[in-house]
Amino acid sequence: MKSLILRGVSTGPWDVLQNTFRERDFIDLANHGIRYVKSTCHLGNLVHGADYTKKIAPNGETCLSNWINQILALTELGIMVTPDISLSGSGTLNNSSFWTGSYADFIDLWGELATTFKQMKNIASLHPLHVPGHKGTGSKADWDLITDLVIKKIRGIWPTVKISWMPFGMGWADFEGYLNHTGYYSTAEPLPFSNIIYNFNHYASEHHGTTGKVTHQKEAYRGNIEDLKHHLQPAINFKEKYGVEMQCSEWGLKDPEYDWINRKDWIRDMIMLFNSNGFNWAYWNMAIPSGYGGDWWSILRDDHTWRLDLVKILAENVGGASANAEILALISILLGLRG
Repeated sequence: MKSLILRGVSTGPWDVLQNTFRERDFIDLANHGIRYVKSTCHLGNLVHGADYTKKIAPNGETCLSNWINQILALTELGIMVTPDISLSGSGTLNNSSFWTGSYADFIDLWGELATTFKQMKNIASLHPLHVPGHKGTGSKADWDLITDLVIKKIRGIWPTVKISWMPFGMGWADFEGYLNHTGYYSTAEPLPFSNIIYNFNHYASEHHGTTGKVTHQKEAYRGNIEDLKHHLQPAINFKEKYGVEMQCSEWGLKDPEYDWINRKDWIRDMIMLFNSNGFNWAYWNMAIPSGYGGDWWSILRDDHTWRLDLVKILAENVGGASANAEILALISILLGLRG
């Protein structure tokens, strides 16, 4: 299957019960030239409290409906979307019932979702198992079994769909294995399935300075691109060795209330490294409400205005998939979404 250029943003927030976005936001996103979105929902928002072996909770039905409608709205605007359920939400991977209990409901959920998403246009891939985490109670054998079951379930319904995957042990922003060149893609092997996009996350606060050492985000980025490349090297090697597609499914600036003065330079250099190595990417994030874990330098503010300087940097580097502004403006007028 032909590789796609999937470069854009992750939606955030995980709790789609809040219904943070308006349809106009998606129209504006496409109008700015960003035509790929990784739409994320945490499993913890869909199920009964901390018991991950039960079926979807009442509020979870609302979250699920909001999430599917969000994805539909994006795809109808010609935006490519990867629906993404994160298993680390609300401590899923630390909850023994998910691993030791029956996760048949989770597998069945993805069977239903695959059926739904197959009917939509512009679905780029599915990411059913985002962020396995390294502090959970499950083992690699558990992870391998869930991976096998969920991929077979999805492919039984939609044989040709691309599926995103992460190796066991990779946390939401945990790169110790990358720093020491000992873990994750240094030791991982490709899955026994085709059309897999291999994923990882990357955040500035975890490492941006001295090679092989985690540094504090208060230090300014000084253009040390070779240090950035050092941390990506296992993923680069994995892609080159096996000829697979690679994606950084989340990357960005964690808690930038710190005076990290050269954010834009770091973003530009990360994009340069991703693009020059043929990686897909999704910047974290499009929007998160205030108080939701700090300001993550989202491209969309709480008042639905845009950080245009940041949008420009991202849009200029997404691979030429720019939108037709006149058509999108007409769509927005017809939908009655512009004042």
